[in-house]
Amino acid sequence: MHKTKIYRAYGLMIESEIELPELIEDQGIPDVTVRIGTVPELSEANTGKYQRIRATKDELLLTVEEVAQYYVENGKSIVVCPIEPIDESAIRLFLLGSAFGALLQQRGYYVLHGSAVESKGKAYVFSGQSGAGKSTLTATLAMKGYPLIADDVCAIDVRPGSPPTVLPGFPRIKLCKDAAELLEKDCSAALPVRAGFEKYNFPVGEIIQSQTYPIGGIFILRKNEKDGVRIDPITGLHRVRVLVRNTYRRQFIKIIRDEKKLLEQCAYISSQVSLYRLSRGVTGSSPGEIAFYLEKNGWLGSSI
Repeated sequence: MHKTKIYRAYGLMIESEIELPELIEDQGIPDVTVRIGTVPELSEANTGKYQRIRATKDELLLTVEEVAQYYVENGKSIVVCPIEPIDESAIRLFLLGSAFGALLQQRGYYVLHGSAVESKGKAYVFSGQSGAGKSTLTATLAMKGYPLIADDVCAIDVRPGSPPTVLPGFPRIKLCKDAAELLEKDCSAALPVRAGFEKYNFPVGEIIQSQTYPIGGIFILRKNEKDGVRIDPITGLHRVRVLVRNTYRRQFIKIIRDEKKLLEQCAYISSQVSLYRLSRGVTGSSPGEIAFYLEKNGWLGSSI
């Protein structure tokens, strides 16, 4: 029997046999369990074109080569089967990323590939394709005093009749070496996300786990050939499409053929929340300059 600890993230009490230094320890009755053990084959489950993923509506089996297998069931439990030689940091990376993303989807949340900070009681969310700079911008804003709500896995509670809200994740942010050095962070003192990778977990304050945050705005980052920073509203059907496109691990939803529900969630969010395209040029759009632009022009306040 492995010794367990209780952690809190996404408004859930998590009892885990795997130590999770990225999370905050807590006490309470667990909503979710994380165990080490064997996993089922799910031979009858759907795979689509994703051979390392097998899934049904309530189960998902993810195989990460040379790391582990993750069996996620009914939004309540994750079983991890490590692959030798064991790389604990890599196991945690995919556990807190893909496995928890699947668990949150099973619990009915819309999960956006994005990061969020808090300002004046609201969540300001930054999304975009990998390399767009959302984590670096979020880290910059956190350093300027905007509390971090979530990084990379942004869970949104979507209930018809109520405003969409962001669930608090955990107080760490992942940065590659170049981004960390740009922000003058010491990589030698940080927790690597995986052995041999120049990407690190940096602690960022504390997250208030007792509340969720209504969304003040969602910004989709993209690179632009023009200099400087530009923000434009996203209109029409593009609002739904951009949310679908930036869904966290959208392939999980494709495999279980539940894209109708995804479209409904994205349509509801787009009807309730302002969406913007944040274009960053070749020059004049460093993370610090974007943060200054957002502050100066009132994009992080109640006037949005």
